[in-house]
Amino acid sequence: MSITTIYGLRIELVPRTSVDSVLFPKNLTIEEIHQRIVDLSRARAFHLASASVAKSSQNTLNREPETLKPPISSSPLAILYLTKMSIGSSKFSPYLVVDTGVDDTWLQCEGCKSCFPVKGGSFSAQQSKSYHASSCDDPLCFDKSCFRNVCSYNWMYRDGGLLKGVLGTDSFTFNGGNSTGITFPTLAFGCAYESQNIIFGGYIGSENVISGVFGLGAGQRSILKQLETVTDLRFSYCLPSWTFPNGSSTFLRFGPDAQITGDDKRKVQTISLIPNMSRYYVNVTGISVDEKRLDIDPGLFKLKNDGSGGFAIDSGVGPTLLVPDAYSVLRAQMIRNFFRYAWHPIEGKETPYDLCFKAASSAGNIDVKIPSMTIHFQGGDLAVGSNSVFESIDGLLCLIFQPTEQLGPNLLGAFQQANNRFLFDVKKSTVSFVPETCNEK
Repeated sequence: MSITTIYGLRIELVPRTSVDSVLFPKNLTIEEIHQRIVDLSRARAFHLASASVAKSSQNTLNREPETLKPPISSSPLAILYLTKMSIGSSKFSPYLVVDTGVDDTWLQCEGCKSCFPVKGGSFSAQQSKSYHASSCDDPLCFDKSCFRNVCSYNWMYRDGGLLKGVLGTDSFTFNGGNSTGITFPTLAFGCAYESQNIIFGGYIGSENVISGVFGLGAGQRSILKQLETVTDLRFSYCLPSWTFPNGSSTFLRFGPDAQITGDDKRKVQTISLIPNMSRYYVNVTGISVDEKRLDIDPGLFKLKNDGSGGFAIDSGVGPTLLVPDAYSVLRAQMIRNFFRYAWHPIEGKETPYDLCFKAASSAGNIDVKIPSMTIHFQGGDLAVGSNSVFESIDGLLCLIFQPTEQLGPNLLGAFQQANNRFLFDVKKSTVSFVPETCNEK
């Protein structure tokens, strides 16, 4: 199928809980699954905080988050959704981490040294007849670091992860629920022949299925930008509520296939993205619980000049993460809400979340109302239902939010995005959202 005849594009998003048996073996309890999702989310937030304030806060960078536990690391690759596609004439079919915060797509390639193990092996550029190394004059060879007119690929993560290799092109075939698939013949990606300290949020072993990263930022090497004639720099998704032990897959939709509609009861709201950023930051002005505005300083959500702070939409984390001064206000309000039922926070028990309750027998037949929430953006409000605020875990009712580093960023996680369709339009620097029942869409 030629690119000119494609009406949009879609790729499947798969929760790591479904396929990553290293980090999520099938015998985990609900509590253990939540614990690992929480640790993945905090690890990612810790990395983002480290990356944004590296030049100004060494003390913060050298401090490990107190709740970080093995087997989770502070890798930026510790995120929740993967995708799968076919690459090259050899039909290599890897799982890649889907990251909306980076531009580059990269794969570990066969013949590399200091490599992480991949179940089924790494990508063999030699066996793919459609693979070509990019020349030094390729527009996507940014730093013009070359050897024998082949563009070198070098990528360093701020937590010590390092990739070295070449920039190349090959065909990418996206299945997207279509039995025939859609093939793009020359997409650029990094072919890594050396990878150091590359981890995916868990102990890497022979069962690791992740081969690299699928970058969906807004930069020149992003798949979003490389396929601009198809994507029109817009994409949408609708995340189902997380059910355990396995979450449901969904689809990323691009270009004309990325649509959002409402009706009399479901109003589409559109807010501004902060432009020229590597992440999808938005302006948040406050939070309400059961329509009561919390006394949170809006400055805690603002993006600072040094790159710290801010509030980003990030489907790569589970629970929403708030800076401590904002989270403490939310936590105190929830305690007050349940005090009327004689419910008190659980003390002295290890739980995945910072605030959990056990129903008190003295509550009797009182109709307990679980609070809902509203996140106020500049230009719109996201209603978060009670089932996306609290989760029942092994007999406890837990607030599925978490505190993060004081320097941020705040992150709107997948749990609170559930059952809403989001549409990101990079050309317009906007994101739109509307309530929708997300069921493998």
